[in-house]
Amino acid sequence: MKATAATGPGSLEQLVLNTLWEGRRLSCGQVRQSLGRRHRKRLAYTTVLTVLDRLYKKGAVDRHKEGRKFVYRPAASRRSYVKSLIQGTVRGLVHRYGQEAVVAFIEEADELTEPPASDGKGDGGGGESAGKGDGKGDGR
Repeated sequence: MKATAATGPGSLEQLVLNTLWEGRRLSCGQVRQSLGRRHRKRLAYTTVLTVLDRLYKKGAVDRHKEGRKFVYRPAASRRSYVKSLIQGTVRGLVHRYGQEAVVAFIEEADELTEPPASDGKGDGGGGESAGKGDGKGDGR
């Protein structure tokens, strides 16, 4: 399965994917019922069928015929799908912006993996850890 920024899921596609990850193998009608129960989405059968067809064409879901209807299942686990989506997005940005994109990703990864600086008391103590920054203040 190949997921890229250009072919990543829209919000309705994401709801359908989430439903399939929870139920594993579902018909269009079952997906529609699940969306109605879990997400309070009352969608036309044809709308859900269109979303499933688009996801199939994007490679996000597999389908096979059971009797007169198709049964759908995710083409990959949620984790694999997210990884593929992120890889496609990152590669596209690096292709367009080169080294600047790489530096931005590294900086963002550092921020995401840092433990929170606050002790939870909301002391308003400046927000930056000692030794961080360029010594010019935070510009606020």
